[in-house]
Amino acid sequence: MLGDWATFFLALLLVPVLLVEETSDDPVVVAVATAANAGIWLAFALDYAVDLWWARDRRRYIAGHWADLALIVVSPPLLVPPEAQALRVLRALRLLRALAVVGIVGERLGRPLTRRALLVVLGLLGFTLVAGGLLIVAVEPHTITTVVQGYAWAIATLMTAGHADPTPTTVIGRAISTLIAVFGLGTFAAIAASLASNEPTLPPPARTPSRVRVIVVSRGRILMVRHRDADGPFWILPGGGVRSGETLEQAAIREVREEAGANCSIARRLELPMGVTGMSGYALFLGTVANDELQPSQNIDGEVVEGVAWQPISDDAPIGPLTPRYWSPIAPLFREIIRKDRSGDVD
Repeated sequence: MLGDWATFFLALLLVPVLLVEETSDDPVVVAVATAANAGIWLAFALDYAVDLWWARDRRRYIAGHWADLALIVVSPPLLVPPEAQALRVLRALRLLRALAVVGIVGERLGRPLTRRALLVVLGLLGFTLVAGGLLIVAVEPHTITTVVQGYAWAIATLMTAGHADPTPTTVIGRAISTLIAVFGLGTFAAIAASLASNEPTLPPPARTPSRVRVIVVSRGRILMVRHRDADGPFWILPGGGVRSGETLEQAAIREVREEAGANCSIARRLELPMGVTGMSGYALFLGTVANDELQPSQNIDGEVVEGVAWQPISDDAPIGPLTPRYWSPIAPLFREIIRKDRSGDVD
């Protein structure tokens, strides 16, 4: 429901909101922070519930989005009495919240850092620690009296995501604590995501595809069929298995004819975009039709095709009704195919 960048920024925004909620003495500020905390938590919870409901494989979805679930579980906007704020279990939950934020940010980044970018990130973090250690002595002279204590406090704030002792008592001191916590979480998440994306993986063994899918284009639209599984109806590109004695192109033409009732011609085979899931063992083709006539839904080899339609592709619907969780990476290919179709250069 929410985009990756929306959850990315909401996760980072949660850090200063929680710190302000827990440390501010101003009741108005606390009320605003509590409302923001509740709003962010509700957005995460609704996003997770909707995506889980529409997921075709709920177990895989939960395993792949553990950080989102962790953040929902450990950061509900509960009303905790002030006298209970120092309990060890609540401090442990705060650290778990920080780890969940790191996990979400890491999931959303999911790309390696260049050496220059890594040096910039580490440099900014180092500058923040040095400046924070010096400034906290100036603004909190009664609680942190020496520069050495200031540096120790800054490092502890970084490692505990803003919950180091002594707790700042001034507005500026709390702002410094929040800044160090946000920079620290962002840095850890970026490095973790970079390391994960740089892990060496063996290329999959080459094999002959045994299934096909076809992008059939006409007048700025993509042909799609609607199927149903245990999780409900879903839209997909026409396609299926290759029969004995068929070439991949023959199978593609037959599948379009059987599922959609359209007579298509194969223009060429396409490279499957990186990141599209559920297409292992498939060959992807581009097809064209002489007319837009389609057959009504039908039963094919025991599999019911509930509907067939030409789906418009636009900036608001870059992949039409396809499931974003699996098909979002195909949007640039759709856009290029639609552009060429409109210019008469689809072949």
